[in-house]
Amino acid sequence: MSVMFGKRRRKALVTDSQPQLSSPKDINANVGNEIISKSDRVLVDDTSNALISFLNLGVDPWLVKRCELLGIRHPTPVQAHCIPPILSGRDVIGCAQTGSGKTAAFALPILHTLSQDPYGPYALVLTPTRELAFQIADQFNAFGSSMAVRCAVIVGGVDMLKQSLTLQQCPHIIVATPGRFHDHLLRVKPPNLSLVKYVVLDEADRLLDISFAKDLSFIFDKLPPKRQTLLFSATMTANLDRLEQTALSNDAFRFDATPSVKTVATLKQFYLFIPAQVKMTYLMYLMIMLDPTEEDVNEEQNNRKQTKSHNGKEKRNLKKMLDVSLSSKRQVRSMMIFVSTCKMCELIGEIGHELGTQCVTLHSMMSQNRRLAALGRTARAGRKGQAISLVTQHDIELLQNIEDIVGKKMDDYESEAPEKEVLKLLNDVTTASRIAKMKLTERGFDDKVIARKVKRQEQQRNRNKKVKKE
Repeated sequence: MSVMFGKRRRKALVTDSQPQLSSPKDINANVGNEIISKSDRVLVDDTSNALISFLNLGVDPWLVKRCELLGIRHPTPVQAHCIPPILSGRDVIGCAQTGSGKTAAFALPILHTLSQDPYGPYALVLTPTRELAFQIADQFNAFGSSMAVRCAVIVGGVDMLKQSLTLQQCPHIIVATPGRFHDHLLRVKPPNLSLVKYVVLDEADRLLDISFAKDLSFIFDKLPPKRQTLLFSATMTANLDRLEQTALSNDAFRFDATPSVKTVATLKQFYLFIPAQVKMTYLMYLMIMLDPTEEDVNEEQNNRKQTKSHNGKEKRNLKKMLDVSLSSKRQVRSMMIFVSTCKMCELIGEIGHELGTQCVTLHSMMSQNRRLAALGRTARAGRKGQAISLVTQHDIELLQNIEDIVGKKMDDYESEAPEKEVLKLLNDVTTASRIAKMKLTERGFDDKVIARKVKRQEQQRNRNKKVKKE
């Protein structure tokens, strides 16, 4: 792991039993969690509610007010334990289940210190996927709107020239995927990272995959040695253990609240057994039946990775599609738009709105780890949520494996989606799907996919050559 992150930074394992607030007694009284010290790890019973306020954690009053306006009145355990050490200048490694508020755990202290000395680039946040990058940027913009924070999202699938112009304006926060940011560092005028104070690896366990190794190695070599490194993950892995000993400072704080059951108590899980050939029809029916003003819809496709669109117009089209009062002709057109979006997107509303009241996800069966992460995003920070898994005849074993891991059987959703009612949409959905595929072909979508693949391969070869020369 030392090769990945430049010069080896030795770390002695330390023991922390709580964040630096007052005393262990005060912490237990305020947070309402059972805190157990074991080696250098803080283990927390994550099932009870945090009663402490953000002001007690040392967060600026203007940020506390902003949190209250967004409906966030009390910190989650990962926030209560990780914010004070970050504010005190320590490196932090935090592990907590998806949806427990990890993004705010590093966004709030970064904005707190940025408001005292605003300059850019101030913080670099690396994440494995573009979907997470946009979600993290949305959180920074939401929390930092009153201080006009400038946040740049640097991910693939977006014009590099526009991104370069944005980076030249020295944004306060850069949220990027490693591959695309590596490409920008290879340009004639790369972004100046010499004054970066914070480096955050979100979903660090996924970033430590071998596919990101060369990109991360190059990026970390460009960062200043005097910086705060923050690692957040949904799981504690052996790679994170090794990274903690080589890439973090001597007094790094470690928080681990990964539970034995990987989903939150406020999440209701259902499965719907369907024939594979009518999956799109079932998805369409469920989206019409669910209230679009209360829920966000997420359909993750299992086999085809494509680009997510964050275009507001497409989101409005999806809302129109859900309006059952539309005429038949307009409904077919809306379904055509929806099917087009499904073909072009890997995820539709995957993250949802963490600040909302409730979220419903609809998804195909996928790998165990990816599904557990998606479930966590459905019921974020203690909010209610529902997850409906569309299961085909090929997914039964995977469904059973996931139930074994979670330790909970899913409920059957068949009564809520009677086959006779669903199949009334079959002709319209089939027509919309056929038209959508024709429209995508006319627009050269398949050609663009091939061109992007060739471009990525060429960029990877160039990066490999650069690393070999160095």
